[in-house]
Amino acid sequence: MNDTHLVTTNGASVGPLTSVSRPYAAQIRRFLDLLDGDSRWAFSLWRGPEGGHLMDIDLDRFAQSYMQSAGSAQAMVIEVRFIEDDGIARRYGVGRPHGDYTGEPAVSIPYRSDEAAVWVYPSEVFDAAEAAGIYDHYFHTDRVPADYVLRPLDAHGPGQHTSGSTS
Repeated sequence: MNDTHLVTTNGASVGPLTSVSRPYAAQIRRFLDLLDGDSRWAFSLWRGPEGGHLMDIDLDRFAQSYMQSAGSAQAMVIEVRFIEDDGIARRYGVGRPHGDYTGEPAVSIPYRSDEAAVWVYPSEVFDAAEAAGIYDHYFHTDRVPADYVLRPLDAHGPGQHTSGSTS
């Protein structure tokens, strides 16, 4: 399999996701296991454009769709961004179904040495093991597994959500 995805760490360091040292799923898990909330606080996965070398990508045009996390291996959030059928980019927080999504999010996930935090619902906090399965599904399908819910993050009130995937 050719390398098709890129990874970004801490919003700056970009490189291809390779299977040279371990299979893709294990490589994704390794990236997530390394998150410590301090020196390693963010991870993103995104598909590069078809054709061409991944390192020749115009980063101002890509990544249009991605999955990303912030936090630590013990407590992280997962966010996805899709270009919807109407051509508009929308972001979603990933969560477990049947969680309490009423009121404002009350759980703080600190990152970047506690300089920043993301506020989420308890059902939106993941450890590296569970997150790795979600990322692996995204790697293969460009979608979130259907047994998770997506909470819109763009111009929507709290508590609104849809089931995983979007498309």
